[in-house]
Amino acid sequence: MRLTVVILIALLGCTMLSAWVYDTLLPEVTVYTPESGTVNGERYPLVVPASCVYQDNNGDFVFRLKEVDGKWKVKRSSVTVLDSDGRYTAIRRATSDEIQIAAFPSRALQDGAEVKVAE
Repeated sequence: MRLTVVILIALLGCTMLSAWVYDTLLPEVTVYTPESGTVNGERYPLVVPASCVYQDNNGDFVFRLKEVDGKWKVKRSSVTVLDSDGRYTAIRRATSDEIQIAAFPSRALQDGAEVKVAE
């Protein structure tokens, strides 16, 4: 009986520790909502920090934040870069709905990855 209790307590401790490790290892991001602004003297409807815009062989994109079943995930969202001054970038999106993007990640992000949102 005592051995069973000790094993159950050890399992509970391991479960709690693994949950803490998993949460600690999630990339942390700041939520940023694109807004109108000026880049190189021109006014644009959607301006984001330049560090939020990524580029690969498929073009320019941002990581959009979506809450799924109580967890935050990032989703790649293609954009067109209109102008950039190195600090801010003016973008155009395929859709006009308001989005929240992942800004200033603590680690590299991947499409569909779960993230922790900084408070």
